[in-house]
Amino acid sequence: MALAALPAAAATVRGGPAISQGWASQLAADACYSRGGTPANDYWYWKDGDNWYAYVTCQGI
Repeated sequence: MALAALPAAAATVRGGPAISQGWASQLAADACYSRGGTPANDYWYWKDGDNWYAYVTCQGI
C-alpha cells in the first residue's frame, strides 16, 4: 500500500508596516525567504493609517 505524498506546509506571512504596497510586499517576501520558504503570488494588502501591510502565502515551511 503506497502512501500519498503530503503537500508542503504553508503559512501566511506579513510584511509591514511600510510606506507603499510595493515595499510591504517586498518585506513579506523577505520574511518568507528568511523562514526557508517561497512566497506564492497571492499577495493581499491592508492599510492602517499611513502604513501598508502585505500578506502572502509562504510555501514550504
